[in-house]
Amino acid sequence: MSPQFVSPENNSSVMLSQTNITPGIVVNSRRDPISPAIVISSDEEPIPENEGYHISNLLNIEDVANLTDETIVLVKFGISITAKQLKNLLSTEWLDDDKELARVIFIPIHLGLHWCLCVVEPKALDITYYDSMGGKNMTCLNVMCQDDVLKYLSFEWRNKNKTGPFFEGRWRLRCATGIGKQPNGFDCGIFVCYYARMVCEGRDITASIDWLPGMRRHILNEINACALDDLTTSNSSSVDIVIDLYPIPIIHEWDAESRALKSHGIINKYNICFAASTLQALFHCVPFVAWLKSDAHHRVDCDCLFCLLSKLYSDRLKQIADPDKFINSLKSFWPDYHKGTQQDSHEFLVKLLDNLALQFVSDLELNVRSLRTTPIHKIFEGELCTTVTCCECRRESATTAPFQILSVPIKPVLLEACKQFFAEELIQGYKFSVDEWGNTYKIKTFVKYQPVFVMTPFMKNAKVKYNLRSVVTHIGDSTNSGHYITVAQCPDLQFRNFNDQTVTLSSLRKALEEPAYMLFYERDPHF
Repeated sequence: MSPQFVSPENNSSVMLSQTNITPGIVVNSRRDPISPAIVISSDEEPIPENEGYHISNLLNIEDVANLTDETIVLVKFGISITAKQLKNLLSTEWLDDDKELARVIFIPIHLGLHWCLCVVEPKALDITYYDSMGGKNMTCLNVMCQDDVLKYLSFEWRNKNKTGPFFEGRWRLRCATGIGKQPNGFDCGIFVCYYARMVCEGRDITASIDWLPGMRRHILNEINACALDDLTTSNSSSVDIVIDLYPIPIIHEWDAESRALKSHGIINKYNICFAASTLQALFHCVPFVAWLKSDAHHRVDCDCLFCLLSKLYSDRLKQIADPDKFINSLKSFWPDYHKGTQQDSHEFLVKLLDNLALQFVSDLELNVRSLRTTPIHKIFEGELCTTVTCCECRRESATTAPFQILSVPIKPVLLEACKQFFAEELIQGYKFSVDEWGNTYKIKTFVKYQPVFVMTPFMKNAKVKYNLRSVVTHIGDSTNSGHYITVAQCPDLQFRNFNDQTVTLSSLRKALEEPAYMLFYERDPHF
């Protein structure tokens, strides 16, 4: 397995964190895109109680024989099943009700970790193999033709009293090309459904995969509506339209006004040092602060999470900030939080960013690509490309997905840990260990990190450099208690130590000596 870090052009920040419970350093960017909960009803579609409809549950399939051919027995997914069609199941004549071979037969092929599609067109004497990874599986075609499909079709041909030869030797076997290539390792099922849909509708399949981003939601809508939609209509094609929710350019440098302002501390009320230290790190992240200052659609009296953060940021520029209102809001997006309890700063950061993104799109109906254009996604999200190669057939499967955490081994130097994470490895199963008594303990291994972190060796066709902005440190020996502080580079480029409401001057050298729990790096726009 060979992973690569794929950073979008506007990705601004990377956060590095050391976890207390499992050995490793994690690279945090952003969580997977937030999606609203979807409820699919399991209720059967009602059948109108009109003449010609039979609504009772049939205890015996033989009862179908007593119904008239036109009686509709079931309606589901927009398809009406008549008694005549079900009667075909009582005999061997079940391909259709006109004793004709079906126009097309779809045979999904499962290759262990991958789905493909075989399409049989009896009237055209054609069998086509569709593989979204570009595979040419002639072995599968030959076996199916000789041992399965042709024998079955031949049997049906003779059973329906067809005259003349079956033309068993005239069938054309081919692997489809120019049908679009799967860009990841998990969408093969979507491609199979798409291929079958296009063949069934008699439409051409091209190399373009512009339809892919919105297809999952499109299929879900069809299932929920119990009806197929027309993919050629303007309404259906709209799933590919991407709406940029934050078209403002990402800011990477402090403005003159910010450089002249002084940063103050945050009062540690109710043991919220885990939140105060993380917020201080975020408040020294230029793109994040630029968003807080530029988003003007909120009002003074608004109590949403964004506005509470904006007010807290503004307050700490004037005096020591009181986080009381913000603390009271934690329960709204963190149900497990109880005031006065100590929490993990990394867990707080993940929940905070997730809910900021969720609130940004809470009232919008958007496709997946549009959902990933919020300010949170643009500032913090990265992508990881993982390529898995089969040792026997050398088949490659590439998966590109947004990431928040990269679990890398603990090494004395951060760069060495990343090298080991991105190196090729042989997958032979997953292993883990558990403490004999089930206890957790803090890992005290000091990891040396640099003020500049060059990601170019791990990137896919890109040169990227990140500069250290903040260090969050946990003080204490236990995973259940202790204290958090932050050392951050302020707009005046000086490093300062933020210990709740106390702020003291620090330096880059002292920042690099901190036993980091989370590291905040910001992308260098000039590299």
